[in-house]
Formats: sequence, C-alpha cells, structure tokens
Amino acid sequence: MTARYRFSSAAESDLAGILRCIADRDGVARALGVHTKFVEAFESLAEMPSMGSLRRSLTGDRTRWHVVFRWIVLYDSESDPIIVLRVILGARDLDRLVRPDGIPE
Repeated sequence: MTARYRFSSAAESDLAGILRCIADRDGVARALGVHTKFVEAFESLAEMPSMGSLRRSLTGDRTRWHVVFRWIVLYDSESDPIIVLRVILGARDLDRLVRPDGIPE
C-alpha cells in the first residue's frame, strides 16, 4: 500500500508532544480521540491537497494551512504523497515559526 501522506521529523515530534500533553492532562482516551481527528484530517488533506488555506506572505505557494481543533497543520500540498511539515498551536507567534524562505521551522 502506498502512503497517502508522510511526516517531517518536526511534525512527528509536534504530534507526539501534543498527544503526550493531552494524555497527561486529560487522559489517554481524550488523547486517542484527538489522534483520531488528526488522522481523519491527514486523510482528507491527502484526498484533496488544495483544501487547506494558503498564507503566501508566510509560507509561499506550496505550504498550506489546515486547522484541527486549536492546532494548525502545515503541509506541502504539491508533494506526492503530501508531507505534513508541522503541527503547531494556533496561538503561537506564527511569524517567528516560519523561516524567511517560507519553510516552517
């Protein structure tokens, strides 16, 4: 079976940290529920890569933004399979998280 999406190492770390924090704070069942919503979002993005929003001023034309609960999934919509680049809390200073070349740090 061909992968429909893959993760950068930063995105893997982001997602693991989010789920660990939720499990510690709200329990494993809640973390599993959030994980399920992320997987559903990743599958949807893989099906329709253009469904996320572009923020050209921050990340150019390839990186799209999609919100899952209060996190932003940044992904490369033009790669095949799509690459989830980062999963970051929407309340963070997004300008500081994006390098000048438009790639999320």
